Amino acid sequence: MQNKSHYSTPMDIKKYNYNQLTQLSLKDKMYILETERLKDYYSVKPELANFKSLIELKSKQSINRNVLAEVLKEQYESYSNTSNQLDLIDQLKSENTFTITTAHQPSLLTGPLYYIFKIASVINLSKQLKHNYPSYNFIPCFITGGEDHDFEEINHLSLFGKDIVWEDNDWDGGSVGQASTNGIDQVVSSISQILGQDSYIGKWLESKILPLLKTAKNYSEFARALTHELFGQEGILILSMDDERLKHLFIQHIKEEIFNQPSEELILNTQKELAKLGWKPQAHARNINFFYRTQKSRSRIIFDGLNFTTNDNKNNWTKDELETEIENNPGSFSPNVVMRPIYQESILPNLAYIGGGGEIAYWLERKVQFEYFKIPFPMLIRRNSAMIVSHSLQKLLMKNDIEFKNYFQQTDDLIKYYMSSKNQDSYSLEAQEMELQKIMGAAIEKAKNVDPTLEKFAQAEVAKMKKGIEAIEKKIHKAIKKKEEIELNRIAKVQNKLFPSKGLQERKENIFQYINDYGFGLITKLVKELNPLEKKFIVFFMQPLDLLNQEQKK
Repeated sequence: MQNKSHYSTPMDIKKYNYNQLTQLSLKDKMYILETERLKDYYSVKPELANFKSLIELKSKQSINRNVLAEVLKEQYESYSNTSNQLDLIDQLKSENTFTITTAHQPSLLTGPLYYIFKIASVINLSKQLKHNYPSYNFIPCFITGGEDHDFEEINHLSLFGKDIVWEDNDWDGGSVGQASTNGIDQVVSSISQILGQDSYIGKWLESKILPLLKTAKNYSEFARALTHELFGQEGILILSMDDERLKHLFIQHIKEEIFNQPSEELILNTQKELAKLGWKPQAHARNINFFYRTQKSRSRIIFDGLNFTTNDNKNNWTKDELETEIENNPGSFSPNVVMRPIYQESILPNLAYIGGGGEIAYWLERKVQFEYFKIPFPMLIRRNSAMIVSHSLQKLLMKNDIEFKNYFQQTDDLIKYYMSSKNQDSYSLEAQEMELQKIMGAAIEKAKNVDPTLEKFAQAEVAKMKKGIEAIEKKIHKAIKKKEEIELNRIAKVQNKLFPSKGLQERKENIFQYINDYGFGLITKLVKELNPLEKKFIVFFMQPLDLLNQEQKK
């Protein structure tokens, strides 16, 4: 049973082994806990000591730092409080400066919690590296996507289990980053209604975020500006790779992929090898892994054996025509998930990529592809998984009096655990069954001694009695379960809050419901605690003393 004092201290932080979580996939746990089994598919183990060799290797790669700095500086022109970022951009021009990178689609108002956890993890690691390698600079970098056209993947968020959807917009099928921000003001309004118009976040959204909507040229710029508001003070660079100048640096790789088509075979061979470990393919590699993009469309490029076209049949080129188009208009060529890592690592002085389990899985399919394109393969680090437990939820936890780690079980197993630990003596007839077997064993032996033909009859009667005891035990269990119905419902309610839809909280809930109660200091605490090199599941037990005081809420 759980010691109730477990929840008694402010910001109580507990760490658990990942193998205790039933909510993680087997392949995810394999990379976290059994990295050695996958050694053929990554460059180096995710350890601080291994950054030395990565620095030496990456230093040999030709990176156009000036163009990168120029693009970043321009992207930050419209944001406020960018002195930290301008200093970091200047540092990028130096050969002794490297990036530690994570990436995500521009989820609606940051979307699920792991968007935040990713960024906190990359900042944490950059600080560790500066401490351990003081002669180098390490810049945390967050790449916000936006070239994709999967609007349904980024147009929603969840607060307290309530889904908020961005519906009123004029998106027309092109890249989501190029969409207008029409309708996001309604999303902000919905958040304020849920949290309270006069709530801490309600006021913050009105004063900080609504003005960003008015000045942002498109959705990508708005998403970057919002992320800058949350993490800018922590010293992170937020980059959109959707830029003509950066694509120009990638021209030779675009041509190589489109005209020689190496990636499909390389990745398919790796996927076949990984299948022997029980892994399913993570990304669908095609013979050409680029889209051709216009303002209102993003269409896959296809080779028919003679000429090139797009899958919507709106564009057709000969080889020479397409080569000319790539050289003159590289910004129109958008990499899919197979080529995006190649693009990223070709333009950044990057040492490590921090991602979730699914991301790491598809990066593990890429090593031979990187070797083909002669680009150093970054260290792959599984981001932190974490959970924030509000002080109000902890009141329910204390009522249930169950050790917290037991909530990591599936619901049925948790209920069985509770019933057995709470009422073991009440409903178990194991002792009576053992006594019966003892008595009836003697009876069978006596019957057999009188007449051997009676043995089978006696054994059948014992089997009937055993079934009778099992039936009685089930009836007792059912009666106790009914008696404990209120407690069991509370247990199920708590577990559903901890693991919404039986999955990790980080994949569902949004950060603003917690910042509303605990302030932006929560961001600083996440950055401090989310060390991606520590293979632990981190739980933040928030306390009333962590709550914003009334002055802060005003």
